[in-house]
Amino acid sequence: QDLVKYLYEEASTALANVIGPTKITSNGIETPLGVITLTQIEKGESILKSLYDNLRLQTERITHKIDQLQSLSNEFYTTIPHSIGRSRVSIQEAIIDDLESISKKEELLQLMRDLLHLAVETSGSRLSEIDMKYAALKCKITHLKESSEEFVKIWNYVIN
Repeated sequence: QDLVKYLYEEASTALANVIGPTKITSNGIETPLGVITLTQIEKGESILKSLYDNLRLQTERITHKIDQLQSLSNEFYTTIPHSIGRSRVSIQEAIIDDLESISKKEELLQLMRDLLHLAVETSGSRLSEIDMKYAALKCKITHLKESSEEFVKIWNYVIN
């Protein structure tokens, strides 16, 4: 139970670090800038796809490309509010202008989708909250013998 709680809290904290304080309900992810719904997440994914396609295209006019990336980034942040600051530097750094940034945003949207699905599934469910969080992990957690190769591998990974 402690491991499941820890994993859920890590996911929630990661989300809060990017978009600010949140509360996850069956209605959506409540943020200071409004509620983010599954529809918005899907729109955000579509915008990221456009950004990806734009980055992959070789354009002759680099300024047009930069303007397009900035416009799509603005659209993304309008759809999926983030806590990015108001200084010119912060705004410039927030432009989604490389494949790594797109990948990070895709991971964020997947996390949001998973947390929303969990909230919807738990509303009206007879399972305990911890059981629903465990189900949301979509994996099976089993005990490992300390002498097993898997245990040693995981132990070394955690320690190092």
